[in-house]
Amino acid sequence: MKRNGDIRSFFCKAAKKPATVALNRTPPPVETVVEEQNREDRAEVEEIADPSPPLASSPPPPPASKPPVYHINLLPYDPGERLPIKDYHVNDQDAIRRAYITKGPCKPYIHDFPYRNIGDTPRRFSLQWLYNYEWLEYSIKKDSVFCFICYLFKKGSGSDAFVVNGWDNWNIGNAALIKHSGSKTQSSSREVYWFYKSQGSN
Repeated sequence: MKRNGDIRSFFCKAAKKPATVALNRTPPPVETVVEEQNREDRAEVEEIADPSPPLASSPPPPPASKPPVYHINLLPYDPGERLPIKDYHVNDQDAIRRAYITKGPCKPYIHDFPYRNIGDTPRRFSLQWLYNYEWLEYSIKKDSVFCFICYLFKKGSGSDAFVVNGWDNWNIGNAALIKHSGSKTQSSSREVYWFYKSQGSN
């Protein structure tokens, strides 16, 4: 049998076969590749545009409320500007009392006490009364006097003249002050007052 060509042409044909096979392979459809790429791009955009919401964490508990601190220098000194003890929270009333006991009654010794007419006579508060009665305090704001002990510890019924509104009948001043000193209201308040003072000194 006669062979066509020589040995050289044989090897040339052998070298050309792989290239021919590679050229004859069917490439993947272009549309399928593009569609898959577009699908991946859309998935990435959706993931960025609509991320999963983070898990809601419960808020931290509020800090425990601390009881108010009543600084002695922040409490009103003038009895005409004070809140009644009963207007403070019941759990704070003892702290208020002790702060005022430390502060002491309001005695403005150097104040120029004003005159006012009672009847046809000008009268005013007497400075001597502040020295004579330890419990007595004077309100510059109201130009009237208060009972320091009754303000802190008065209980039950009875006149509130020396506790809430103040007393200012200067024309019967000394007699009225003596009467209040011997009253049942002040007597019971004084007992509690001295008990508090003794507790504070221990």
